[in-house]
Amino acid sequence: MDVAPVSSFMPEETQPSRPAGWGDSFRMPLFLSGTQVRFGDRWETVSHVSIRRQDMSVHLVGRDAPVAPERLVLEPTVFATRRLP
Repeated sequence: MDVAPVSSFMPEETQPSRPAGWGDSFRMPLFLSGTQVRFGDRWETVSHVSIRRQDMSVHLVGRDAPVAPERLVLEPTVFATRRLP
């Protein structure tokens, strides 16, 4: 059974403050199939992503070996950390 947090029922001005470091949003690259990423000096297309033993690898179209996400350049996506109307 899903239960909404109590803070979602309170008006915004009465909601408790967030801990230090928490904002209304955060930015993170989102590696979806078909996304264009920069790998070195070339543009590549994401085939799929695999997670094995808490290690994420990005597979690119036309390449046999997976690539660590840290080696790819992709504009981060903005995610909200609170409910939006």
